[in-house]
Amino acid sequence: MSVFSSGGRPRALAIAVGSATVLASGILTALHAQSLHHSPASSHPATMNTASIAPLIETQNAFAAVASQVTPAVVSIHIEGTRPASQRMQMPDMPDLRQFGFPDMGIPFGGQRGGKPADQVVHASGSGFIVSKDGLILTNNHVVADANKVTVILSDRREFDAKVVGRDPTTDVAVIKIDGEDLPTVPLGNDETARVGDWVLAIGNPLGLDFTVTQGIVSAKGRGGLAGLYDSPYAVVDFIQTDAPINPGNSGGPLVNVRGEVVGMNAAIASPTGTYAGYGFAIPVTLVQDVMNQIVKYGHVRRGVLGLQLAEVTQKDALSDKLAQGGVPQIRGALVAEFPKDVSSPAKAAGITKGDIIVNANGHDIDHVATLQRVIRSQRPGDVVSLTLIRQGTERTVQVKLAEAPAEESPKVAAR
Repeated sequence: MSVFSSGGRPRALAIAVGSATVLASGILTALHAQSLHHSPASSHPATMNTASIAPLIETQNAFAAVASQVTPAVVSIHIEGTRPASQRMQMPDMPDLRQFGFPDMGIPFGGQRGGKPADQVVHASGSGFIVSKDGLILTNNHVVADANKVTVILSDRREFDAKVVGRDPTTDVAVIKIDGEDLPTVPLGNDETARVGDWVLAIGNPLGLDFTVTQGIVSAKGRGGLAGLYDSPYAVVDFIQTDAPINPGNSGGPLVNVRGEVVGMNAAIASPTGTYAGYGFAIPVTLVQDVMNQIVKYGHVRRGVLGLQLAEVTQKDALSDKLAQGGVPQIRGALVAEFPKDVSSPAKAAGITKGDIIVNANGHDIDHVATLQRVIRSQRPGDVVSLTLIRQGTERTVQVKLAEAPAEESPKVAAR
């Protein structure tokens, strides 16, 4: 995806905007000085009551404390690698900013070799966070997927060579390791207790601006259906949405609550340009932690799957499937859309059919596809899951023995 158009015009525009800001600042300063010189003392605003701004100062101090506590455990990740010409692409979170005079930010590039496209040489950057004092680091899979060499830089400017311990494309989580002792760490929290409206901070290295802190709120939970973000039918898509500004280079960095605990790993943005446009997405820390534990213990991730593709339930679906007659008055659940064509489906074998609406899994009411994913992702291959579904106004309960998701799939938004 090309984020900025090529040529000199965008650069000239960017410089012009910057210059205009400086000029405007100078004019405002001059006018302000002039007004102070000529205005009578009686026109000065009254001194603000300290008590009235105390809550603002308390909030400001809380943000500063969290930033100071967490930033030392955040790292800047730089990779060198190659990508086959057949997989040539512009990483969605790493736009080419060299034309604007920015440093190399994670831009895959390559030329022609003998008239044929050459493999791309990749120089990319992203973020991560340290979770063990001996150097275990969490980041996004897409940050290190093409890496031949990984370099980690700490906020105190120390540099380490890192190795990739393991990565999982279906969740976009990777674990890397540096050799260190008594390194700063950040605690992992619980995204399930995070509420829409809670304050959060995003910390990372956007656009080459290392160790930047931005603030916002949790603006939604259980966000799925981000079409085109992943390529695998076995991807787990259950994002925390935030309006804390994140940009290319933030990928893999932590989203933390006001207690300084990680509630998510920043992974993607919704934007027509490839830079911040109001909405960012973080992988829930409970999922990140589960993937990390499996990678550290087994070297890979084993995931149970139902063997079906799901869609969100619409009003039309609810009416056609007589959801209310089945005892579910709200429009909710996960609609069975398709079954995989190339592999067997445990769900189909258990009697689930296309058009069924799954409304409960293992005792958990299902409101969205992401909710069902959250239940299934905690299970392992061979586990039996109890699903309650509505089919033409009739409630049914089936037991499904989960199959194992194929290893090393490329990510794609789809539900299981």
